[in-house]
Amino acid sequence: MTRTPAMPRTETPDILDRIAHGLVESAKHAPWLSSALDAHPDGIILVDSNGEFVYFNQAATDILGFGPTPTTASEWQAQYGVFEEDGITPVATEDLPLVCALRGKWSASAYS
Repeated sequence: MTRTPAMPRTETPDILDRIAHGLVESAKHAPWLSSALDAHPDGIILVDSNGEFVYFNQAATDILGFGPTPTTASEWQAQYGVFEEDGITPVATEDLPLVCALRGKWSASAYS
């Protein structure tokens, strides 16, 4: 399956926040959208430009063992325990897929 890299972050954080929050609001008012996101087999997590979680689908909760927590990006590694392929080495905070996305960078590890 081919994945599309995160779009370059040329938009202002305000616009990105509105998009993320708009998707969440749409899902609340359109049961089919919420159902589609929750039924997706991949974990889907949305954060705003401040790194605050705005959406976790059921797969993300199942994969991680719990849902969103009131943590900052610098705390995600300790909270969620994301590891390299060896299963031992923690992924550096700056290489976490959500942190890369917040910087407008594509993260190869997000799709491997």
